[in-house]
Formats: sequence, structure tokens, C-alpha cells
Amino acid sequence: MAEAFESSYAVAVTKKGYNCPPDDQQTTTKSREDSNGGDSTFDVYLLDIGKDFPGTFGWTQPEQTPFGSNDYVKFSFIVMDNDYATAATAYDPIAQYDTSQSPEDFARVTAAHEFFHAVQYSYNQKYRRLVSGGLIRVV
Repeated sequence: MAEAFESSYAVAVTKKGYNCPPDDQQTTTKSREDSNGGDSTFDVYLLDIGKDFPGTFGWTQPEQTPFGSNDYVKFSFIVMDNDYATAATAYDPIAQYDTSQSPEDFARVTAAHEFFHAVQYSYNQKYRRLVSGGLIRVV
């Protein structure tokens, strides 16, 4: 999973030149020692979400505004399924997933998709809903 996020970072930030998601150590309400996630690396949490939320592969959650930035930029974190064991059998009324894909494939695609939401939060969290799908497909 870490490799999938490293690759997503390399494409979105290094290759394409998009903003890096904000460092959540620069919070407006907590001291550096009490900040979210414990350090300046981007926070990704692995949970067994497949059994409780069928068809949900992960999500990106905005948090608060970094110190010194406008109210539209947000810290965020990502929640990902821990193993994608049920991904190939997940039901989605909009799209049927290709059941030939491995759990690793689902994790890699989900990591790229969710990481780019975090990149979008580095620009304008409120604008995200208007452009999220299109920009993610570009990356």
C-alpha cells in the first residue's frame, strides 16, 4: 500500500507539478506536539471497511485549515480498506467492477484516486466537488 501512495505522489506532485497536500503539523488549534497523525507525513489509515461498507474502497476526509492559509485549503487524511478482500465482489449500482482485478490492483487505483482528492484539498476544498472526477481522470 505504501508503494501505491509513493507512486501516486510521484505522478501527481513530482511529475505533474500539483501541490503537495498540506503538512498537518501546521494546525491552527493544536501545538506541533499534539498535531494530527503525530508527524508531518500524510496520514493514511487502514481499516477493515469492506465488511461494514460494501462497495466503499476508501475516502479522503478534510480536516482543518493550515495556519496562515485561506479557509478553502484543508488538511486531509485518507482511510483505505486494509486488504480489499471483498472488492472484487462489491456491488455498485453505477458500475460493475472487473472481477479479474486483484486486491492489489484495487488498492493501487484507490490510492491514486484518494491521494488526488488530498491534492485537490491543497487548492480549494469547496471547489473540489465541481472538478474532482475530471481532474482525477487526467492524472
